[in-house]
Amino acid sequence: MARKLAFERDAAIEKVMFKIWQDGYHAASVKALSELLGITRSSFYHTFVSREALFKEVLSVYSNYTPLQKLIRAQKGDRILLLLTQTLNELCHARANDTMHRGCLAMNSVAEICGQEGELTCHLKSQLDLSNSRIEELLFWAQEQGEIDQSANVEHLALAVTNLFIGLNIMSKAINEYDKLWAAARTTLVGLSLYVEK
Repeated sequence: MARKLAFERDAAIEKVMFKIWQDGYHAASVKALSELLGITRSSFYHTFVSREALFKEVLSVYSNYTPLQKLIRAQKGDRILLLLTQTLNELCHARANDTMHRGCLAMNSVAEICGQEGELTCHLKSQLDLSNSRIEELLFWAQEQGEIDQSANVEHLALAVTNLFIGLNIMSKAINEYDKLWAAARTTLVGLSLYVEK
């Protein structure tokens, strides 16, 4: 009879998520994670297969903790620029209210891991591409709906917005006052003609 695990899988993944969010991926060795979860290394591999596989699950769970849900759930016909403005404002609030100044787990991981060979670099690049593609899709909708000038290059705007998200998340680890974060976000949106008064 198989030994019952001493923890719930979902709770374990969430626990690992907070650990990596705080300390980074490289600090989260199999030994450290096994000790965190109170299991043996063999139980770790039996349950999660590999550290890389577990990290992919962590990133999936983390998506529920980001302020980006409005953009994920948006549909054609919604006021896209208003949703974008609100999402960035909520992101600034979330980062300013994080007393541990962790920034974004996903963006931290891009900065820490990308540039190295391996499956996680490919996975993170793929996730970033998907995120940028979603922003581009939303901006195309906004253009179709007359929220953005028809002559605007939506592909370039999407890259600029993706860059804004990355920059805010990284900057918030050192500059975490809401007023400063929002000033940076709002100024960029205004410069890109994407700002809508809340």
